[in-house]
Amino acid sequence: MMSMETRVPSQEVEGVSAKVRPPFVHKFATEGNNYVFDVNSGEILRVDPIVWEVIEDSHLDEEEVIAKHTSNFTPSQISTAYYEIVRARAEQDLFVEYHPNVKMNLSRQVVHDEITSGRQTLTLEVTEKCNFQCTYCPFNLPDSGAVYHGTRDMSWETARAAIDDFLQHFRTSGPTVGAKQVRKSSLTF
Repeated sequence: MMSMETRVPSQEVEGVSAKVRPPFVHKFATEGNNYVFDVNSGEILRVDPIVWEVIEDSHLDEEEVIAKHTSNFTPSQISTAYYEIVRARAEQDLFVEYHPNVKMNLSRQVVHDEITSGRQTLTLEVTEKCNFQCTYCPFNLPDSGAVYHGTRDMSWETARAAIDDFLQHFRTSGPTVGAKQVRKSSLTF
């Protein structure tokens, strides 16, 4: 848990710029506790309420963060939380802004081979709905800061067609234990 006991003067994190993109984190809370999931490290950290409130703005200058949050906290509290985040970024590699940029350049032949080969996994995204507001979500609307998720659900017909197609091409890499149950279970949908 990050404490709020000591303020880290800016010279202690000299050479580390807090002016980066927003950190790659997801915030969530339970009754009485606030947590930050640091996507890059895979760590879930319990943090105090002030750190929890300002962390998504920690890429801004300290003065901007203070101005944005003074309605809820004192400038001293905000400054302390801000430097805790900056220090954790510098010393522990937490709350960094790195967002992976994944590109796959596949040839037509590779795609064709993958599609026509036996399949071992089926994943259905049955809804566009989401109750999270992740800053790294691909559904972020450009330049607005808003996140848009659709409201559509996958129809049963589409799901059934995907399942049927999967089962037509289903192949196991080992013993076929379970294959019969998978085929049988799709008939009960």
